[in-house]
Amino acid sequence: MAALDAVSGGNMRLMEIPEHAKILNSLGLTFNEARVFLALSQLGAATAKAISNSSGLGREVVYQIMPKLLEEGLVEEAVTSPKSFRAVPLKEAYAILLQRKEEENRELYKKAMEAFKRHQSKSALKVEDSEIILVSAGGETALQN
Repeated sequence: MAALDAVSGGNMRLMEIPEHAKILNSLGLTFNEARVFLALSQLGAATAKAISNSSGLGREVVYQIMPKLLEEGLVEEAVTSPKSFRAVPLKEAYAILLQRKEEENRELYKKAMEAFKRHQSKSALKVEDSEIILVSAGGETALQN
């Protein structure tokens, strides 16, 4: 990931932000969550007001988004007045989100296999319980139970 290698000390070039936003969105963040995270990544420690100014989102939107980013482990909250936040390094954020996505995929695979097995067993029962009608090439019909 060339763009990831270009990130040093939490700073990224402005032209890389859309690329990172798309990746973060693919990993499960909404575009607004990605905007807040990336704005905070550029700012270092910042208040909701500074994040709002940098991201172009309203302060109330920033405050609505922060609990999810905190819960995901992507943002840390400092005990200051006013509240300030700090984003984890981008590489760490990618690792956290990728791990979560892998866990979701494993769980989805497990559910799919269970559903497939249930479907297979129901299909097998239907064949065993149903009448089979054989039609010969000559048009004669034979019934089997």
